[in-house]
Amino acid sequence: MKENTIKAAPGGIGAQKNLDNYQSALKATGILGFTQVIRIAIRLVGTKVVALLLGPAGLGVIGLLRGTQSLLSDVANAGLSLSAVREVAAARGADDRRRIEEVVITLRRLIWTTGLLGSLAMFVFARELSVWTFENTDYTNAFRILSPAVLLTQLTAGYYILLTGYRLFGLLAYVTIGGAVAGLAVSLPLYFWLGAEGIPYALVLLTVPPF
Repeated sequence: MKENTIKAAPGGIGAQKNLDNYQSALKATGILGFTQVIRIAIRLVGTKVVALLLGPAGLGVIGLLRGTQSLLSDVANAGLSLSAVREVAAARGADDRRRIEEVVITLRRLIWTTGLLGSLAMFVFARELSVWTFENTDYTNAFRILSPAVLLTQLTAGYYILLTGYRLFGLLAYVTIGGAVAGLAVSLPLYFWLGAEGIPYALVLLTVPPF
């Protein structure tokens, strides 16, 4: 009887650990899902207001500029977010402070390097991007103004990587929603005062890291 109890104990501990992991994953999924819903709702409100201020043509320009910037940001990121989250989580799980510091330092270097290269590429090839996107050179300066957004997007991604790797999902939700609200609050006045001329400036402000 005693022997059976001893054998059963590890199984019970393992089952409890699996249950805790499942509950943690379920909670994280719920928080992130709720965050995305709120973020989408805020974006819809912003889109509606911008449509009233700038009209369909303004929305089209915003979509094309943002789409091109997002493409360059994705190229600069090159899957860094997924691999970095795994590395941060693994280092945290091992409770190895030295490894954690090495991972964070490497991540920061990669974020700054890829972000600066992406921003530089957008600035240097702004004329070509304008022709490729709008089939004219009218938006060359807009792409140059927008170029810092690639770096800022990378810095924001790096911040989210750390929060996700450390499983700080509550804080992640807070800064995501707060960043969306703040971005809307600072971009709408630019559209109101500058009209279409304020589009690239507003898009840059929308990518400012929430820290």
